[in-house]
Amino acid sequence: MKSRAFLRLNLIGILGLVGLVILLAIGFVVLMNRQTPEAAVQKFMEGLANQDLQTLNEYSYLEKPSKPIEEQWRYCFDVASKGMPFVWRIGDARMTGDGHAVVDVYLVQFSIGGAKEVDEPFKIPVIQKDGRWKVDLVGVPRDFFPGLPR
Repeated sequence: MKSRAFLRLNLIGILGLVGLVILLAIGFVVLMNRQTPEAAVQKFMEGLANQDLQTLNEYSYLEKPSKPIEEQWRYCFDVASKGMPFVWRIGDARMTGDGHAVVDVYLVQFSIGGAKEVDEPFKIPVIQKDGRWKVDLVGVPRDFFPGLPR
């Protein structure tokens, strides 16, 4: 009789421990996937540098594109910015409202005399959609990068 009660207590304890481990694992995954505005802009910039349409579509937001987004990205890479070298540095980020932020991006300008980081950063707006931060393409300054989708 005692062994059955002991076995039941052990089984309950083991199930409780397994449940706790599962909850901790889920919490860890959620925390690791938590994204910041700066990280989203960094991923967007990497996609831009690599002309990676999948990454750009994942980290950009455009509510009502004027043309299909893929067509606009193709124009951006094949015509407007073809062969344009650029380097960037992510600066500060500021929350501007609920689910809205602005991230400073410093670009390096290349010229015959060498390369120089711009003094004033571009203010890149980001918006939280479906729990993820994305670059709001409509608010990106026109002179930031040639031919961005609109």
